[in-house]
Amino acid sequence: APCDGHGNNVANPTLGCPFAPMLRRAGYDYADGVDAAAGLNRPSARLVSNALCRQVGSMPGRARLNDLHTNFGQLLAHDLDFSTPFANAKVESNLPIDVPAGDPWFDSSAAGEKTLRFKRSGVVAGTGANFEIPREQFNKVTSFLDLSQVYGSDATRAGAQRERKGGRLLMASDGLLPLNTLGVPNANPLDRPREELFVSGDNRANVQPGLLVLHTLWHREHNANADELAAELVEGRAARGDAR
Repeated sequence: APCDGHGNNVANPTLGCPFAPMLRRAGYDYADGVDAAAGLNRPSARLVSNALCRQVGSMPGRARLNDLHTNFGQLLAHDLDFSTPFANAKVESNLPIDVPAGDPWFDSSAAGEKTLRFKRSGVVAGTGANFEIPREQFNKVTSFLDLSQVYGSDATRAGAQRERKGGRLLMASDGLLPLNTLGVPNANPLDRPREELFVSGDNRANVQPGLLVLHTLWHREHNANADELAAELVEGRAARGDAR
């Protein structure tokens, strides 16, 4: 069976497959109602993140949730959607984020000229032309809660993780995820050597340590279940006297 969700819905076989348009739960908010990015007059995203991260002491929330909750939320989000940067090199696809003058990480000299690289999401072909067909974005992964971030949304990534023995996923000898020796595409904003990054079902697994820990946990859980099922199968055959 394909791992891209094809045929999950018999009446609409391609529903939720990779590269299908994303569904909307809210209306459009383009500056021109068609395609132009909105919010260019709003505060810089970096200014907002600096304000939010200025906290220096512990401030427990009313729900009493720890940081693992945030990391699990990111893992869950990566199961459902993945928008890709706009492939065309057109100027309007670039929306650099202004860095506030004197930013402690990016503008210690207070020059006020730094920006962070940011590109718009890829557009569905044929959309963004007029008010009747506003710009739409596509989803690079399956739109189902199917653990595609663990197993992959295409045969290449899924196959690169298989041990091909006992239904197990590949793991390194130290119990971590396998390194990317096969050159599977991975998000790599710091341009690290690809063989230093880990491989999982989603190419964003290496984004931050908390997320990578959960990817590792799910791989280990898969293998624990695979080993348990294999042992039960052997025991069942032995009980029937047909062990082979």
